[in-house]
Amino acid sequence: MAITFHQNPQAITPSDNDVLWTFSSNETDEPNFEFKIELLVDTVVVFVGKVFPIQTNVAYFNAVEILRALVPASIINSTPAFFLNVFNTNTSVRTVALRVTERYGATIANQATATSSNRTVWKSALSELQWLGFDMADYTVGSASKLFMTNFPRGYKYWVTREQNNYLMIQGSGGFEVKINTDSDFELYDFGNSSLLNILNINIELWSDETGVSSSPYYEFSINENRSEVFRFDILEICNESRTVFFLNKLGGVDSWTFTARLQVQRNFQRSEFQKKFGSLNSNAYDYDTYEGRYQNFHNKSENTETIDSDWLHPEVHAWLVRELLESPLVWTEDSEGVKTRWTIQNSSSQEGQDRTELWRQLSLEMKPSLQSYSVTL
Repeated sequence: MAITFHQNPQAITPSDNDVLWTFSSNETDEPNFEFKIELLVDTVVVFVGKVFPIQTNVAYFNAVEILRALVPASIINSTPAFFLNVFNTNTSVRTVALRVTERYGATIANQATATSSNRTVWKSALSELQWLGFDMADYTVGSASKLFMTNFPRGYKYWVTREQNNYLMIQGSGGFEVKINTDSDFELYDFGNSSLLNILNINIELWSDETGVSSSPYYEFSINENRSEVFRFDILEICNESRTVFFLNKLGGVDSWTFTARLQVQRNFQRSEFQKKFGSLNSNAYDYDTYEGRYQNFHNKSENTETIDSDWLHPEVHAWLVRELLESPLVWTEDSEGVKTRWTIQNSSSQEGQDRTELWRQLSLEMKPSLQSYSVTL
């Protein structure tokens, strides 16, 4: 009577990709054999089911359909009082384990039980190709090769405005180093001792105000002592109306992009009205009241759609926005006070590729706010 686990998910694994265990028993020849499975999330059983051996004595269970509904996204819901805020995502990850019990016999009964080791799951959905090669160790603080959790193509300029919030996500702990124009000036900040995921909220304008350091055309950030990559934000100086859009990326972090070329608002109205007879009997006379008329509105509402265009983009950056922003279910904007407004993307298609006559591309984004405007009801 023995259950053996052969394959487990990674120690920290995406919630919306396969979260799969394989296991076997040496009692599969017993009559009416089956595996009882119990999925534990934060030590609570959330699912009970049964599976059968598929190859000889081996079976598997994939918990992705359950976990994608139970694991929330890490949403930043406060404004930094200083240039750097750290949002530990411990409240937005889940600890999962699988308990497997052998059941068999002429009258089926529980036999041996085994429980897998705990695994940590966070809200993320990688493309299938990226998931096949994914290793959380690549995003864990430790050396200069460790990455922040964004798929932005390295080597291109990540444009931001000076006053906006910027978010970088990484696993691990340590001091946070801010480099300015690659010179020797830097500030060091400690962001705690958590071994889980941390979202760093960096506001460059607040940082400049606090330190008195003059403006710079770009800023570089890294975990101190060469324990991560150096990530660079280039400052976008704009004088026309623009829109900065934030979005949940496939790795579970937060990215943004500022659209500067065009901002157009289209407002569509829906009107509810009724028709009645013109005039009414008033005592012994039939009056025709032009105020009452024949047609009357009793309720109106409107929906607006914004179309915003980016500046010219390198094809790699354009493709990144298509894959990450247009596919993201969580998109929002922030005002100067940090108040967030959620939007839904309305684009239904996009075209990518290389064209020798058009080396740079623009992205036109259609967005609808999650809130409506409506009138009183008469």
